[in-house]
Amino acid sequence: MDKLETYLSDHLSGSIVAIDLARRRASSQGNDEFGADLRRFAAEVERDQRTLRNVIASLDASPSMIKELMASGTAWVDSLRSAINLPGAPNLVRDLELLIIGVRGKELLWKALAEIGIETDPPIRELQDRATAQLESLDVLHNLAVEKEFGSGRAPSS
Repeated sequence: MDKLETYLSDHLSGSIVAIDLARRRASSQGNDEFGADLRRFAAEVERDQRTLRNVIASLDASPSMIKELMASGTAWVDSLRSAINLPGAPNLVRDLELLIIGVRGKELLWKALAEIGIETDPPIRELQDRATAQLESLDVLHNLAVEKEFGSGRAPSS
């Protein structure tokens, strides 16, 4: 497997974990703003994932089954952590931060593909714009989650 194929497989694996995380969070949040936005986010990441799979195929490469299985395993282990839901753990904030980090990585993926001249459908500019919009949406959700999980202000230290 060459470097580019490995790089693309790593991003594909990350998208598997992100979709699972967003779906689980959406279902646990119900129909509130978090749930609706995370369901939309998961659908968008699925579209981006199909684009990435098409890029891999256009290079006559194939995704790494081992990495995909590892990503599915990681998602499964993380779902167990969420199911346990340790008291006091800032799970929503942490999960949104993981998604934000992933989308920032995806922005860099699209930038790297543009720099080496790989064409995508939809065009890379559209993919970059979608990632930017995803970051903005996740940032709003993150701010709301911080308020929800930590409150509006810190209690004075003693």
